[in-house]
Amino acid sequence: MGCRRVECYEWLNRIEEGTSVVVFRARDIRTDETVAPKKLKMGNVSYYITN
Repeated sequence: MGCRRVECYEWLNRIEEGTSVVVFRARDIRTDETVAPKKLKMGNVSYYITN
């Protein structure tokens, strides 16, 4: 299972942005796996979804 902490990833670039979510391309530092974490936009608060 991948890490759920933002610090576990090397953030490479933004893939897409919608009304409520931003999708990034990132590399899991521990496994060298390319992943697509999502950032939920909810008012002034942001949440990252990595799994």
